[in-house]
Amino acid sequence: IEGFSSYIIRIPSQQVYVAVLANSSYFDSYTLAVKLAAIAINQPIEPTSVTLPQSTLEAIAGNFSFDDGTERRITLENGALFCQTKDGARQQLIPTADGKLYLEDEISYLMLGPIRQGKAELTLEIRGFGSFQGKRLP
Repeated sequence: IEGFSSYIIRIPSQQVYVAVLANSSYFDSYTLAVKLAAIAINQPIEPTSVTLPQSTLEAIAGNFSFDDGTERRITLENGALFCQTKDGARQQLIPTADGKLYLEDEISYLMLGPIRQGKAELTLEIRGFGSFQGKRLP
């Protein structure tokens, strides 16, 4: 039905069933359902931020085109990384010890790859729906 959003997660082995219903088609019911299910099985998704060296932060900053068709601009401001699509909201990136850069308030993240000649390679993981390789734009 137009104007509504819903998502259901069922984990029979844990006796968990999560249903998220929203009366807005713009609401991200998937992310909320995944976060609630993770809490229900005592594995909350709460990225713990780590401090990256300045050289790594600078290597990540830049413009990227991803295989999903999106272009993202990653900027470095006062020691923090931010990501923005052409028409999207600006979101802070939360770096974790395992090389992930979580989009603020999301379960999607950028995976930090090798750094060559001072430029990082990135892969975009969108909400468990797939991996998309990033290509640095000039």
